[in-house]
Amino acid sequence: MDKSNTKRAYGKAAEYIYSVFSTFLICMMIIFIAFSFFFRLVQVTGDSMNPTLETGDRLIISNVSYTPDYGDIIAVNKNGIENSSMIKRVIALPGDSVSIDFDTHLITVNGKVLFEDYEITEPISERYDFKGPVTVPENSVFVLGDNRNNSIDSRTESIGFITFDEISGKALTRLFPVGRFNIY
Repeated sequence: MDKSNTKRAYGKAAEYIYSVFSTFLICMMIIFIAFSFFFRLVQVTGDSMNPTLETGDRLIISNVSYTPDYGDIIAVNKNGIENSSMIKRVIALPGDSVSIDFDTHLITVNGKVLFEDYEITEPISERYDFKGPVTVPENSVFVLGDNRNNSIDSRTESIGFITFDEISGKALTRLFPVGRFNIY
């Protein structure tokens, strides 16, 4: 092999390496920008969302053009609460009336029994500070954990209603653990 062919081979190899490296770098920059402005990764701590979510699960959340809806799983940053990022489920929206019958374990929203097409740990029986029925104020939601009897949520005075400003975002997907990947 002569020197010109060797130089050409090294040049092509260097070109290929540069191309792969620059593509990788551009992809990393796009991911960084997306997670800086549009998405956030949060980790679930505690048992309040069992069996839907477990401690250690990592969720991708987004607040871009988000308006709360029934059944959404949201991340909440409530002022004055130690665990600054709580994960809860939206049960009621502004103007809704929420009532809980702790004897029959029924939750009603606007006089209709709440239909839950997701798994909850057990029927609701823990009252905490709840004195209902309550009406959800403007720009707020009423939230519960799926582990109804082991969840500090809107039934407690320390949490109460969650204002729209306190919602960090809606859970889009469970990213980790990989075997439990799910889209919400």
